[in-house]
Parts: sequence; C-alpha cells; structure tokens
Amino acid sequence: MNATQTCSIDGCERKRKYAKTGWCQTHYHRWRRNGDTSTVRTTAFGDPYKLVYRSVHLRIHRLWGHANQFPCVTCGQAAKEWAYDGTDPTAKDELIAGQWPVKFSVHPEFYFPACYPCHRALDAGARAARRERCGNGHELTPDNTYVNPSKPGSRECRACRKSRSAERYLQRKAARDRPAQAVLNALDHQETE
Repeated sequence: MNATQTCSIDGCERKRKYAKTGWCQTHYHRWRRNGDTSTVRTTAFGDPYKLVYRSVHLRIHRLWGHANQFPCVTCGQAAKEWAYDGTDPTAKDELIAGQWPVKFSVHPEFYFPACYPCHRALDAGARAARRERCGNGHELTPDNTYVNPSKPGSRECRACRKSRSAERYLQRKAARDRPAQAVLNALDHQETE
C-alpha cells in the first residue's frame, strides 16, 4: 500500500478509511470515543469490579432479562429499556462516548422497565432539574424559577418569561396601532392634496 492509502497517524499502517481526516477506522473511533486518537479505551466488560454505565446495564439484563418482557411502569405499554429512577444517593456520573453525561446507579433495585417515550421524558426531567442557569445565563434560584402546573417537572426562568411577555405585548400593541396609523397617514395625504 502506498503512503496515500494508509492512515495519516504516524506509525499506523492500516488502510485509510476517512478521506476528510485521513485516518483509519481504529483512529477515527478512538477520537470519537475519547476525543483523542492515541487514547485506547479499556472496557469494563471483563472486569467484574469496575462498574460503569454499560456494565451495570449488562448486569441488570443478566439479572432480570430484557425489559420488553415487562410492561412500562409509567404508562403500562410494552417496555423497551431499563431506566434509572434517579433516587440512589450513591449515584455515579459518567460521560458516554466522551460527550453525553449520564447518571446511573450500580444497584439493580434502582431500575425499572420503561418504554422509549417515558424513559426519554424521565431523563429530560432529570436534566432540567440539574440545570443551574437558563439559556440566557440567569441563575435558576427558587425566586427566579417558574414551574408550569400543566407541565410537571418543567422549570422556566421568571426573568426570561417576563421579557418574552413584554416583547409579545409590544408586538401586539404595534400590530393594533398599525391600522390606526394607516388611517391617519391617509387623512394627512388627503389634506395635502
């Protein structure tokens, strides 16, 4: 193989797979997982004492079987996944593929069967509850947080709500005043003729 067909990482003789980076598949996936082409990820599958997100889920699957054997605890439909209930005081944090933060428990009793929509809603609610600032940078203190009664678990910044409300008011006022302004302009135009 000539040099243009091999991986662009020094010392790697594998076939180039990704034209944009010039890397082989191995180096590309190392970069994707770890953010670095030289870091080799050690897996926890062979180590029974290292409990990471993936190995905990494999243990739950081995212990109780696949989640689709059970109904979703929340809605009663067919479950698809084991979901962490968020109540373990000794919960761990981990970054999946170096970018997605997850919270999980190493104890199987904190998991329940859930369908995709219920599991995603639970995770979204947990992420929102952990947020400390809104998208505009305002601190989400109890005094500056609005909880919508029709959306349990949701939190909104009161300062942002107030500014959006003021913007909507000004837009409505401007729209309401436009026809009156058009009539006045027409009258002024007729008087000048």
